[in-house]
Amino acid sequence: MQSHINAAFKNKIARRYIVVNSFDGILTTIGIIVGIYAGGIADPKVIIIAVVGAAIALCVSGIFGGYLTEEAEKKGSLARIERSMLKKLSSTKIEEKSKKSTIVIGLANGLAPAFASLIIISPAFFAALGIISEKNLLFMMIGIAFIMLAVLGVILGRRAKDNILKYVIKTVIIGAIAAVLTSVISFFA
Repeated sequence: MQSHINAAFKNKIARRYIVVNSFDGILTTIGIIVGIYAGGIADPKVIIIAVVGAAIALCVSGIFGGYLTEEAEKKGSLARIERSMLKKLSSTKIEEKSKKSTIVIGLANGLAPAFASLIIISPAFFAALGIISEKNLLFMMIGIAFIMLAVLGVILGRRAKDNILKYVIKTVIIGAIAAVLTSVISFFA
């Protein structure tokens, strides 16, 4: 597993999937949490079930959607190379590397949003067990979500070799937009 994680960070496409899909997982979780609270429910078990259900769906969709998409792209690329070389590349290092890359990208695509979602709701697990109070649960989870958005902003700012604070502000504002829109919708329900 560690070798797959290392490979994901070396692979540009996988690295992008990790950031993009972490972002998806964070925003999806913000929407679910704010929606549940806006609906008048503060039960940590409901939050856990709803977010874990979404995390599973994001994970399965991400892994298989990413894998199948990448597999199609890689096979198409290999076929073009084979036509230009007038030689089959099956059972070569090129094909082997392509298959491994496809697996890594699929895993990165699916695991990133699931892990992001589970990290955000970690206080709900403790609240469900009675270890922490449910009183400030919403603020803890939203706080973790916004810290994660800020971390993504730092990663993006560094990647762009641009103003990190600008990216942090952008990612946090996007999270706030998701929370506010979800809250506004609750007024019409």
